[in-house]
Amino acid sequence: NPVVDIPLNSKGKLDVGAAVGTDGFLTVITDIGMKEPYIGKIPLVTGEIGDDLTKYFAVSEQIPSAVGLGVLVDRDYTVKTAGGFIIQVMPEATDEDITLIEENLKKVTSVTSLFEHGKTPEDILKLLLDGKEYHLTEKTDTQYLCDCSRERVEKALVAIGKEELRDIIDKDGKAQLSCHFCSKIYDFSKEQLEELYGKMTQRDN
Repeated sequence: NPVVDIPLNSKGKLDVGAAVGTDGFLTVITDIGMKEPYIGKIPLVTGEIGDDLTKYFAVSEQIPSAVGLGVLVDRDYTVKTAGGFIIQVMPEATDEDITLIEENLKKVTSVTSLFEHGKTPEDILKLLLDGKEYHLTEKTDTQYLCDCSRERVEKALVAIGKEELRDIIDKDGKAQLSCHFCSKIYDFSKEQLEELYGKMTQRDN
């Protein structure tokens, strides 16, 4: 329910945990360039996105992590500002490094407040890594992007097999597939399905 309206929690913030609940799972699908994507899945712990992501990294990927997220919602329910951070322990990290990060994390009481007061990701990074030397290796603009394509959808049609594809052609005369990630719709006419079926037949022969 994208417009769920519930009372603020005891800290006066959006009660995301109550809205999401714990009767479900957090599923992360990662395309690592193999034939099939890697899928990690854990039961929801608190319903708070940051808490559940922290648990996911610890359980599914076995990487100690700290996740901080914040969303400031305006009076008209639009998102005024949003952001967050993920800090993960690398193999070469020392106990002193971890202790330092843990102490710095205590200074971050509200990610939402930091962004509301004009703090940039670099400002937050400086706060989290206070006492350690570091350098930025890359800056990337975030965007909602899916790498689906018509070619990949065609492969999905091929994967169902000749008999099933023939059945779709004979009964429906067309096909419509949508990407599970971005919901983009791909339409295939009877002629296009016949062409695909022909290629499968030639390949088998």
